[in-house]
Amino acid sequence: MANDSFIAWITSAAPPAYALLLGCAVLAVRFFPVWKQKWTEARTADDAIVGNQWKRFQEEITRLDGRCARLEESEERCQAALSDATRRIAELEGYEIGKGRAAQEAQGIVSAERLLGDKRK
Repeated sequence: MANDSFIAWITSAAPPAYALLLGCAVLAVRFFPVWKQKWTEARTADDAIVGNQWKRFQEEITRLDGRCARLEESEERCQAALSDATRRIAELEGYEIGKGRAAQEAQGIVSAERLLGDKRK
């Protein structure tokens, strides 16, 4: 006759649990390569996307560096033009001041001549 402990074991919850565990192990061994391949493909696709983003970022940085250099050159030209214009304005103001002084001196000479002319009469 069969051992009572074996019969008790078979009728307990342990065999279905072991069968379920064994089935899960078989499924894991069977489908692990498929899961790994899909994970690798997804990882490769993500790496490609990230690589393309970095390439795009590098191109954008290069483009912006060029634009920044052009803007700096333009700023230097504008600063030179502003400096030249400021110098010319100062020169013209000096000329205007000199012209005003000359007009004052001429007016002084004319009035002195009038006074002398009035005294001679």
